[in-house]
Amino acid sequence: MPSIDARTVQKLIRTQRKYADVLARALVEQRLKELETALDHERQKRGMQPITNDDGTIIRWVDTRQQPQKGRQ
Repeated sequence: MPSIDARTVQKLIRTQRKYADVLARALVEQRLKELETALDHERQKRGMQPITNDDGTIIRWVDTRQQPQKGRQ
């Protein structure tokens, strides 16, 4: 069985760590997108609508439900 020198082992360890970091980042980004989608759905369900700029990026959300009239009745 051939032996692997220390330099090759260290290179393999670095490559494996880098790959694990890339996978972890991809999983976190996917989960973040899922959470943002769920949050957007919940906002729309509660009567809120997004305000976007020219390139379609959401700036903020506003409540579009009618507010109760305050004052004299």
